[in-house]
Amino acid sequence: MKSTQMNLQSVDIYKTSRKIRIEDDSTLPDYCSDIARVIKVEGVPTITSKKVYMRDDTLFCDLSGTVYFNVIYVSDNGGVESHNFSADFFDATKTDVANIDADTLFAFVCPVVENTVCKVQSPRRISVRTDLCLNICAKANVSFDCYSKGEDTRVETRERQSVALKTVSSKDAEFTVSEEIKLPKSCPPMERILSARLTLALEDARAGDNSVNFSGNAVISCIYIPEADGEGRGDIQAFYQPVEVKGSLEIDDSRNDMVALVNLVPSRLEYEIAVDNLGENRVMKVDFSYTAECLVQENSGVTLTEDIYGIGCSVAPTYDKRELRKYMGALRESTAIKEKIPLKKGIEEVEGATAEVSVRDTYFENNELFADCRVTFSAIGITEDSATSVSESFDISVHLNLPSEISGMSQDVTFEMSQSAGYVDARVEDSSVNIAFDITTVAHVYYNDNASFVSAIDVEEGLSHRETNIFYYPSESDTMWSIGKSYGVSQTALAEANGELKRVMKIPF
Repeated sequence: MKSTQMNLQSVDIYKTSRKIRIEDDSTLPDYCSDIARVIKVEGVPTITSKKVYMRDDTLFCDLSGTVYFNVIYVSDNGGVESHNFSADFFDATKTDVANIDADTLFAFVCPVVENTVCKVQSPRRISVRTDLCLNICAKANVSFDCYSKGEDTRVETRERQSVALKTVSSKDAEFTVSEEIKLPKSCPPMERILSARLTLALEDARAGDNSVNFSGNAVISCIYIPEADGEGRGDIQAFYQPVEVKGSLEIDDSRNDMVALVNLVPSRLEYEIAVDNLGENRVMKVDFSYTAECLVQENSGVTLTEDIYGIGCSVAPTYDKRELRKYMGALRESTAIKEKIPLKKGIEEVEGATAEVSVRDTYFENNELFADCRVTFSAIGITEDSATSVSESFDISVHLNLPSEISGMSQDVTFEMSQSAGYVDARVEDSSVNIAFDITTVAHVYYNDNASFVSAIDVEEGLSHRETNIFYYPSESDTMWSIGKSYGVSQTALAEANGELKRVMKIPF
């Protein structure tokens, strides 16, 4: 009697932002000069291992990684030097969950450095402290059962077809890239690299037959000391170079009509200076690797039982509610940003300008999606005889125009957003720096359907059977379904006795 249909839905079973603090000390190697003053310090986090698993209805997420620190400082002899070191970190979380199809369990992990502080303990020793935010999202297929009509013809149901997003497969894969980057003609040759940073931005990800193809950019930001006979002021120069990255992952059961979500996480960056065809130090050889976290999903059909009643019996249904998500597609938009930031007195130029973007809030207004963002600008300011750190944060709002097929139902639409900042053009003018750059915003769009369905039924005998027909005057709101439900008569029997809704309806027994 209690025949059920199992449905699967992909949901975020665990979503959190965990903040951990990493503190470490480091002693300068013998070839480094003593520290007089720190100009800039930054930490670049990587995830080295990730393990997500289920045990006894408990979800475990174990992470380990490394934060690579780069400290640029003024030495005791007035020159500019750098020091690199790293610190490992570990994190373990667990949470109680239930009704999880553990075979589809998968997690995205995005590490973000929020703040890094460096203190000079002695001319040969420094200590750093960084606040690391681990954005963790674990996804899985959650099963839910919905009653479907069984062999007992005394119980009728009304079924509705809907759509829910379901995870098909997932995979992590590591990719390596080797590239030679030529300096722009406006930059003098290199003598020593102070720092290099890798930033990854995904452009596109598409599912194919048993594979997922993705493409994007790996941006290399470099700060260096030019050769003695080179041009440039303050013994500091910088350049910025995007490198195309693309790859393919073998994913079982993947098809062209499925949704491919890919997250790129940097894991290693190594570099060295090489000479060009003219014998000058104008080539930077980089080797880096990154992990592609890939998840494949599809819009899968779901059968929901909306209503139920008994004919000649007593039926007690149990109702449940669930939010089904249907994937609508991806939106992409580039926004030009211009801002003026005040500088300390005496700064004549800035080098190594970068911008970090984080989304603080999103909202709808006039069929547009707005995102309130926090931008953190940092650079090295060059004075006549020294260098100093420049850092400033400001808030901006960017928006995405919704397509017509989405704007009409924007109240039921949700987004998963990511943003990346491009090359920052910084120009000093009248004790301030004018910065200009582009922000690329990518939003994956989902439609939410709040569905109610019968999850279980109990059937009991006990209703008395009528022995005669009765006549009923339907109202404007009545339907064959509502009339049949009121009198315990099937729609089929009503239709055979009346044909359709009439001024007077005969209710058969």
